[in-house]
Amino acid sequence: TLAAGIALHRSLGLIDLGFNNFGDEGAKALASAMRQAAQSFNGGTLHTLYLAGNLIGEDGAVAMADFIRNGSRLNRLYMTGNRIGAGGVRAIAEAILEDEIRRKGEPRPEDDFTFDMDAGDDTNTKTESTKTNFEGMQELF
Repeated sequence: TLAAGIALHRSLGLIDLGFNNFGDEGAKALASAMRQAAQSFNGGTLHTLYLAGNLIGEDGAVAMADFIRNGSRLNRLYMTGNRIGAGGVRAIAEAILEDEIRRKGEPRPEDDFTFDMDAGDDTNTKTESTKTNFEGMQELF
């Protein structure tokens, strides 16, 4: 499977799986494979992940958050056109902030910037956060 190949790949830097409609189950399998690769290869080499338009909901977003939180080197994540909801937005934002602290220690005031994220649901829930250098944040949702 694709997930098995990702788990074994030593030098994968970018994955573009946009508009494949694999949903939460596919996102969970992908997150698990990427987590396995990161653990096997000292954090892995993946830095950019495009997952736009894949019918990913909150469960898939939580799986991506778990991958980010547990030692990834990801610094760009594109998830526009999914329906991750407020809980998914929150999970990913918190994981990114935890990852930033893990990588660099406590964020410094000069590192702050603010971003808005659209949950992709009918409520148009917006979440605001600060203190991260995650490069692709403005395009996350």
